Amino acid sequence: MPKVAFLIPASPTAAFYSQIAAINRALQSLPWTRWTPSVHAFFGGEHTSEEHAVLERFRPHLQEVEMTRVSPKHFARDDNWAQCDASLLSAPRDADVLVSLDADTLPVSGFEEVLDHVMNTQSIAGVMAHFPFPGSKGAADWNDIASAVIGKPLFCLYTHSLVGPEEPDERRCAPFYVNGGVIFFARGCFGRFLDRYLTLRPRVIERMSALIDPGIASDFSFQAATTLAIMDSEIPVWSLPMRYNFPNDELADRLHPQESGHAAIYHYLRKDQFDRHEIFTTAEAYAQFLSLPLSGPNSRFQDAVRRVLGTEYPFA
Repeated sequence: MPKVAFLIPASPTAAFYSQIAAINRALQSLPWTRWTPSVHAFFGGEHTSEEHAVLERFRPHLQEVEMTRVSPKHFARDDNWAQCDASLLSAPRDADVLVSLDADTLPVSGFEEVLDHVMNTQSIAGVMAHFPFPGSKGAADWNDIASAVIGKPLFCLYTHSLVGPEEPDERRCAPFYVNGGVIFFARGCFGRFLDRYLTLRPRVIERMSALIDPGIASDFSFQAATTLAIMDSEIPVWSLPMRYNFPNDELADRLHPQESGHAAIYHYLRKDQFDRHEIFTTAEAYAQFLSLPLSGPNSRFQDAVRRVLGTEYPFA
């Protein structure tokens, strides 16, 4: 059977260890009939005695996870980029499809049909980013960045996933600019993408910093550099339905009602109703999360957690 590798950059904290344990448990619960999955986590940051104690607490629930530690030298030089880059540079070479995952995502139902298509078409797939990057003027900024970085214009043929049809095209439309929480890469095009991405990212940060706040430019440079690397390499792309990276956001329900009840992967990045860094860390936090009176996508995410991970704390 073909292999799919899930790549998760992380910090050595209870939040990340618990989220990765949740992803690992969730993936094990899915009905894999055509693919063989593996989970790979890449940790940067200081490795203290306190962190070691946290790791030992979660280690029994991470037995299937291949864990890689970024060297202190690389982390001191690159900060959080160290684990992000390691997750790409050290991706297993025998995987047919690579899936970059943020730790605050949770697979809750099967998606082998996406893996099949990505492999068969040797493409890169993802759900469109929710909004233009902060401070962006839309298509005009994309053309500015693309002209400066790759010397060619981009065509804004897609629409942001959480910008409604009532808003102007300048804000709605975008190139293939996907949310970084879940991205599928076929192995055949991954090396070509990675070479261009690593080359372009510093130039993207520099150009974006001339347009918007430099801190914001750095935060959003992964997604923007991914867009330019894909376009410059002429790699086939696939804009996925929202169900494959469904956010805990009421707007997603309003704008994608046909997807709201069919989420395959949740992205619980919004923090207005619960703290995503706490919910899997302890039995008390888990019980409190399951008892919250939530609504909309938060409620469905809660139900999915209860169904996939159980009503009792799974990492005791």
